[in-house]
Amino acid sequence: MTFLGLAYASAPLYRLACQEFGWSGTINPKAKKKLEELAAFNENRENKSMPGHNRKFLVRFDSRTGVGVCFFLCVVGNKDNIFFFHNFLFVCANTPWDFYPVQNYVVTRAGESTLAFFTAHNHDNGPVSAVSTYTVLPFKAARYFIKVQCFCFEEQRLRGHETVDMPVLFFIDPAILNDPKMTDLDEITLSYVFNASSFEDDPNQEEEDEDGNKIPALGLNVPTSGEPTWLKDVIQNNGQQPQPQIM
Repeated sequence: MTFLGLAYASAPLYRLACQEFGWSGTINPKAKKKLEELAAFNENRENKSMPGHNRKFLVRFDSRTGVGVCFFLCVVGNKDNIFFFHNFLFVCANTPWDFYPVQNYVVTRAGESTLAFFTAHNHDNGPVSAVSTYTVLPFKAARYFIKVQCFCFEEQRLRGHETVDMPVLFFIDPAILNDPKMTDLDEITLSYVFNASSFEDDPNQEEEDEDGNKIPALGLNVPTSGEPTWLKDVIQNNGQQPQPQIM
């Protein structure tokens, strides 16, 4: 099933971030200030009171094969402030997975939440668990690339020959438009690296929680097709579920 990257209004993103930082409107002052700034930015832009703040970001995806399981998301800019995101796929010898993007590109603006999907496939006969880490380069740009929901740092478990779709929800902090240190920015790289954490001999083996319920293959509870559970909640319930992870 083919997914297209989507850009959503800031309201669901605001609610998701609020839930991450606190409950019932109780969030820390720093987080509250950032979210209020984001809401004000989008409101002013819609009122056309912020010339030049409709700067577009063209997000492209591509894949390559090589050594090591890595997904690289690169942003390349030019004088017209057009940004291109590319990824490169590497298949790791110690992790029998394929990992690649589903969509070819998305277009977004600073301050807008953007959704991308990636597919992982386990070639092994038995379940394999792996953990991803990420790096943002150059370091000066890392503060502006905000991931609201992703699969980083949590163990992901794929059964033998299982294929799953992994979503990444992110936005570019509008503050990047006003930072003089960012005017010479030519490239930003967000790299994911998957490393196998465990192999299981029994291809039918499944973990169970304390109540005896089967644990899904992925920590994000992502189905093998269709929209992920948390994304449906964002769309249908105005961002009230689930609790996001802001990386």
